[in-house]
Amino acid sequence: MSATEKSVLGFGLYAVISGLGLFLIPDLLLSILRVEVAETVWIRIIGFMLFEIGLVYIWAVRAKVREVFEFSVYIRIVPVTCLVLLVVLAGAPFQVLLFAFVDAASALHTWVSLKRERNEELAAA
Repeated sequence: MSATEKSVLGFGLYAVISGLGLFLIPDLLLSILRVEVAETVWIRIIGFMLFEIGLVYIWAVRAKVREVFEFSVYIRIVPVTCLVLLVVLAGAPFQVLLFAFVDAASALHTWVSLKRERNEELAAA
């Protein structure tokens, strides 16, 4: 398994586990993060959607779909930007930045891995 595949797999597992947590035990997960618990079904819906997204990433690794790996770098930056803006402009709790950090770090790791592998392919050609 390549470094890029490991990176995307790691993010997929993170999404699956986080999604299951938000779907099954949102109160516990959010209280650990000291985020106000929302007594609504929406947090569970979002959790299930995150779970599904994680499964897509895991599938992409199994199927070795490089285009998904490349696209995922860019698509994972969007939530980072939105989460930072929510904290800065809308008063969201600062703990939200933990999710932004994980997204940014994993996107950066995938990007670096893709670049390294591309350079190795070019050098071998």
